[in-house]
Amino acid sequence: MQITFIKMNKLALVVFVLMVTLVVSSETEDAHDFYKYHSLIKKYGNSLDEFSEIVTQNSTEAKVRKYWEDRKQIMAKDQSYRFTRDVPTLTPDEEIVNAYLETLRNEVIHIDDSPLLLEFFEGQKIIKDTELHEFFKKMPKGGEMHVHLEGAVALDTMIKFTYSDYVYFNVEKQEFKTVPKGLDEKGFLRCNELRQIWGSNATFDNYLRKIFVMQPEEISSKQIHEIWKPFEGKFILNDPIIHYYEFYKLGLLDFCRQSIRDGIYIVEIRHASGRIFDENNKILSLKDEFELYKSALEEIKQEYPDFQLAIIVAALKNQGKQHVRDQLDSYLYAMDHGYEFVTGFDLVNEEDNVQPIHNFVEEIIKAKQGYPDFKFYFHAGESNRRSNENLYDAILMGTKRVGHGFNLALKPHLIDLVVERDIGYEICPISNFILGYTQDMRWHPGKQLISKGVPLTLNSDCSVFYNYDGVALDFTYAFLAWELDLKDMKQLAINAVTHSSIKPKAKSMMLTKFHRDWNKFISSVVESHGDLSKIV
Repeated sequence: MQITFIKMNKLALVVFVLMVTLVVSSETEDAHDFYKYHSLIKKYGNSLDEFSEIVTQNSTEAKVRKYWEDRKQIMAKDQSYRFTRDVPTLTPDEEIVNAYLETLRNEVIHIDDSPLLLEFFEGQKIIKDTELHEFFKKMPKGGEMHVHLEGAVALDTMIKFTYSDYVYFNVEKQEFKTVPKGLDEKGFLRCNELRQIWGSNATFDNYLRKIFVMQPEEISSKQIHEIWKPFEGKFILNDPIIHYYEFYKLGLLDFCRQSIRDGIYIVEIRHASGRIFDENNKILSLKDEFELYKSALEEIKQEYPDFQLAIIVAALKNQGKQHVRDQLDSYLYAMDHGYEFVTGFDLVNEEDNVQPIHNFVEEIIKAKQGYPDFKFYFHAGESNRRSNENLYDAILMGTKRVGHGFNLALKPHLIDLVVERDIGYEICPISNFILGYTQDMRWHPGKQLISKGVPLTLNSDCSVFYNYDGVALDFTYAFLAWELDLKDMKQLAINAVTHSSIKPKAKSMMLTKFHRDWNKFISSVVESHGDLSKIV
C-alpha cells in the first residue's frame, strides 16, 4: 500500500506539472496537445522519469516558441511608432532596389564607418564619388523646405557674377561691392582687374572658391559660436553680390533649375525683405521685390509648369524688434496684395546667442490679428542645449513646421505634440554637423526622431557654404549614418510634399506627380541593372 501511495503521489505530481505546462504554453500550443500528453501518461505511467523528461522537453520548446513570438510582437510595437508606419509594403521592384541599396551601403562603409568618421571635407569627397550618391541624385525627392538662397546659389554661378565689370573687391578687407555706375574707392578694384594682377583667371577664381566656402580650420572648434562666426561671415561676404537684383533673379532661376534636375518639385526659401538693390544701389520697394519673385516663378513655370516656389519671410532676431515688425509688415503686404507664393513667417539667427522667440510674442500676436491665414514656419531648437526653449514657443504659436529642431529629442512631451499635430520637421543634417551641433552624424537626433514618428524632411540649408550643391548629399549621409532603407527614403520625400506650404490642390497634384516619377525611377533602376533580382 505504501509503495502504491508513493507511486500515486508521483503520478499526481506529474499530472500537476503537465497542467502547469499546458497553462504556460497555452498561447503557442494547440488544444490537441492535451490529448497528446494524456496518451503519454498512459504510455509512460509506469516509467515516471522518462515521462518527466518528455514533459520538460515539450515545456522548453513551448517557452522558446513563446519567447520568439513575444520578441516579434515587441519589435512590431516599436516599428508601429516609426514615421513609415502608414507606408504600404514595398512592391517587388522596390524590394529589389532596397536590397541593391544595402549592397551600395556596404560598398561605402565596408567593415567600419570610416567615411563618416573623416573630417567632413575629406569624407564628402569619398561619398560624392560613389554609386550610392549618384542614386540619391537621381531619386525623386519631392521638395526642399529649408533653403537660404544666399548659401544655395552654385559656386560657379557666384564666381560668374564676379566677371561683371561692376563687381569690385577689396582683398585686404575681403569685401565685395556691386556698383553698376562705377566705384572709385580706395582699396576696391574690379574683379576682372584683379584677375589680371594675379596673373590668371584661375588663380583669382580659386581664391574666391576658398573664401566663399567654409574651410576645415573654420569648423575645427568644439564651440558652436566660434563656428557660427565664419558661417555668418559667408552671408556678409556675398551679400553685395547676390542681393544685386539682376544677380538675385539669375541666382534664383539657376537654383530652381538645379533643384528640378535633382528631382525637387517644390522649393521653399527663407527671405528677409529690404536687402535687394537696383542699379542705383537703391533698395527695391516691397512691390518690386515680390514682383521679382513673381517674374522668376513665371519664367521657370514656362519651362517646368509643375514647379512650385514658396517664400517664407524671415526676420533676423539680432536686428531687434523694429526689424521684426518691418518683416511682419512685409508678410502682411504680400498677403494683402495677392502674392500667394509668400506663404509664411519665420525668425532666424544663431539661437543660443540672440533673443528667444518669446521676446517677440507681442509683435507677432498684434500682427496676426485679422489674418486667419497667417502661418509660421519657425527656426526653433537649433541647439543642443536643454535650456533652449524656442520649441515651446514655436509649437504654442501653431508653427506648421520647425526649422532644424535639433534639441527636440530632449523634450519628450513636445515629441508627442509634434507627432499628434503632424508638425513637419526640417532637418538639415550636414548643416547641423558643420556648425558643431553633433560631432558624429551617426548620433544626430534625426535618427531617433524618425523612430518616434516625427514627420521629418531632409534639407540642405546653405549647401554651397559647405562645398556641395542640392540636397542629395544630405540624403546620402542620412542613409548611411542613420541606417535607413528605401521605405524611409521614400517617406522623407513624401513628407517634403505633404508638409510643404503650397496650396492643397497644388499639393495633391504634386503628390500624384511624385508617385508617378517614383515608380518610373524604381523601374529604371531595376531595368538598368538586369541582375538585381539575384541579390534579394
